[in-house]
Amino acid sequence: MRHEESVAASPVTLERLARFVGYGGTLGPWDNPLEEWRRVCPPYFGTGRLKWDGSSGWSEFVNAAFFLLHGDLMERLGYATGTEVATARSRLSAEQADCLLTARKLGRQRQAFEQAARNRMAVTERLDGEVTDLRRVCSERLQAIESLDAEVQRLRRVCGERPQTTDSRPD
Repeated sequence: MRHEESVAASPVTLERLARFVGYGGTLGPWDNPLEEWRRVCPPYFGTGRLKWDGSSGWSEFVNAAFFLLHGDLMERLGYATGTEVATARSRLSAEQADCLLTARKLGRQRQAFEQAARNRMAVTERLDGEVTDLRRVCSERLQAIESLDAEVQRLRRVCGERPQTTDSRPD
């Protein structure tokens, strides 16, 4: 879905979005809150434009880096032509482009490692919970064993204190 489609979303667009997110409720007309948000926080929400024209605050390098990393998508979505993407990218030296692409690759690897670490932490926390449960169960069983052992010791003492009886029946 493109940004322009969300500005004044048609019923068809809303139905498509509802299917995508798995929403099965009743759909109503779209009331875009962007104007209200702009009144509340103009610096964050800005003026908003439907046509991409870059950012006036971007340097030539930032613009070139943006198109190196996102130019294919911008072209596919119709926000830039192939010529515009190529022109912007051509403003980077081979070393700059290599550095930016390496940084993106490393950033993605870092994200993958962070996700793996989160997954491992979740497993560790689950296993820690199981260890806690096992400690509790083992403690309960040890208490039962100690209680039974104490009872065995008590019975041995009681049995040891009884006088020995002999069988007085003749053979």
